[in-house]
Parts: sequence; C-alpha cells; structure tokens
Amino acid sequence: MVVDANLSVPCLAYILDACARHGKQLIFEPTSVPKSTKIFDALKLFGHGDMRAPSPLALITPNRNEIVSMAKYVANGTNQGEELSLAACEEVLLPYCPKILLKLDGDGARVITSKGSAVGNAQILDPSKIKSVTGAGDSMVAAFTIAQSQLKYSDHDALQVSQAVAAAVLQSSDADSPTVKPALLHRI
Repeated sequence: MVVDANLSVPCLAYILDACARHGKQLIFEPTSVPKSTKIFDALKLFGHGDMRAPSPLALITPNRNEIVSMAKYVANGTNQGEELSLAACEEVLLPYCPKILLKLDGDGARVITSKGSAVGNAQILDPSKIKSVTGAGDSMVAAFTIAQSQLKYSDHDALQVSQAVAAAVLQSSDADSPTVKPALLHRI
C-alpha cells in the first residue's frame, strides 16, 4: 500500500496497524518538507510510544530536502538544526525503514537499503525537454511499486523502469503522459 503525508497522523497510524494485521507492506511518500515527518509520529502511535517497534513500513520516497528534514526530526525531535549529508540522513533513517527511494531531481534517483546496498541511476533528462514536473514523482513511485510488488524486479531494474516512467511524464504537458503504457514497465 502506498500512502502520502496528506493524511493525518492518526490516519497514518491506523493504516500502519491495518497493514500489520493483514501482512501488507507500506510505502510512504513524504509529499513536502513540512509534512515529511508525520510518518514518525504515526510510528510512535503504532508502536505505543516506540518509533522503532517492528512495523510494516517498507519504503520511504523522499527527495533531498525531505530526507534531511526527516533525519533531523528523528535525530533531534525537530526538523531544525545543523545540516546533514545524504549519507548521514540515510544512516539515521534506515533503522526505521529498510529501504529508501531517494529522488535526486535532475541527478536521477537511488535506492538505499538497510543491508548496505545502494543502486543509482544515471538516467538524466535534458532540462530543455521538461514540459511539466506535475505528477513525475508520483508516477515514479507508482512504477517502482508495481515493478517490485507485481513484476518482482530487483531494486536496480525497478529503479530503471521508474526513472523511464518519470522521464516520460516530465516530457508531457499533462501529469498523465500518453507515452506511459504497460510495455514501458516491461522494458527490462
């Protein structure tokens, strides 16, 4: 199941509980820096005060700014304070979630896991080809989720497919690019 930070903390905690009861994994899309830390408050509710209690949270999908906010919140209880490197952010967050799909804007994306593996994608889109950014991140998360949960792709292959889908959306003036078709998911 995929949820985003537009939901309330109690609602996110309820969904964590429902996923746990039904043996489902949860993917969290932070949506924005101010909302990005909601998942940790939801984990506290779910874990009866313990954010580190085992949970169905399987993947978080922050961008650079969101991952920094999330890591500061976990480390300090606030998203204020000194800047953290991306590596430090990953180290802080991986105990709470075993996998991070880090969106790096024009630098592509990478997947970091609690097992220490990281895969990156060098697929960079020429900025002059970008018509709209609306929907690109959501499409990327959706493609990654389908590639892993239904097609059983590795992190590397799922990242390749999700970047291709995001690139197609970026090159469309609509959030639903006509070039995103099921065949695009099977191109690996």
